[in-house]
Amino acid sequence: MKKKLQVFISSTYTDLIDERQAAVEAILKSGNIPAGMELFTAGNESQLQVITRWIEESDVFLLILGGRYGTIEEKSGQSYIELEYDYAVSQNKPYFCIVITDEALEKKVKQEGSKVLETDNKTKYDILRKKVLSKMASFFSETKDIKLAVHETISEFKERYQFSGWITGNFLEENELLRNENIQLRKKIEELNIDHNLSGYDAKFEIKEFQEVEKIFRQEIVEKFIKSDNKPSNMLEIIDQYKTQLVAGFHNNYQMNDTGQIFFFNILPRLAIHGLATMNKVPNAKYQHFALNEKGCRFVAYLSKKKMKKEL
Repeated sequence: MKKKLQVFISSTYTDLIDERQAAVEAILKSGNIPAGMELFTAGNESQLQVITRWIEESDVFLLILGGRYGTIEEKSGQSYIELEYDYAVSQNKPYFCIVITDEALEKKVKQEGSKVLETDNKTKYDILRKKVLSKMASFFSETKDIKLAVHETISEFKERYQFSGWITGNFLEENELLRNENIQLRKKIEELNIDHNLSGYDAKFEIKEFQEVEKIFRQEIVEKFIKSDNKPSNMLEIIDQYKTQLVAGFHNNYQMNDTGQIFFFNILPRLAIHGLATMNKVPNAKYQHFALNEKGCRFVAYLSKKKMKKEL
């Protein structure tokens, strides 16, 4: 599943218009969603309440620090960008900071004047800059540096963190189909009386068949599943460990993870060879569902009963 991350952009505004725009473009180009105070609408909440709520709802926090300390919040005496930064850090929000270099700031002063340089709260600015640079931060001289930092850091964060992110409406519809299908599947499993199925007809032949399959699976090694003793598992061990997942089944849709791929394309086909699993197309969807069938459930029940008798 491809998730879109919401990235909260914190910075002073009038002196960093181009820099903020570069960050917004980079975030959008990477397939994610930018958020910042210029996008918010006025309401009954205080500005600080709105800020903290948006930071909480965002996946990543980005601070772009130029040469100004920014507007002061009256109660705290701190600038909004420092309050935003401190709040994101306190919430353990994945964050990164991009700080202007001294040379780039000097150049900016020459081009745009002293308005881009902090004069009223120089000490507070220096303290904030030192605090930011003591943690995760990189420098920028040009807007292209910001774009590069955004691309690299978001990619790195996606590997490092588990984000909830934003998902598309198509995914929600597909997820609802999966949920309904799993509900129906659980009902079928509950209705399946394995003892009755085994005793309701001449089960001797099937039990003999299960014994033969058991021998085959005990010798059939699956290299992709490694046990704690660094030895690969056999099919019988995998079935015993993952029986509930095999009953629920796996789908070959776009949200399939590595484990799902192994089961869908490796484990379940081996079960299907012996008539223990079946693949069906999911109604109103473009993917398929592969799971144990009723015979497969009886085989798992046979193994479970045999294991239980050994343990008694």
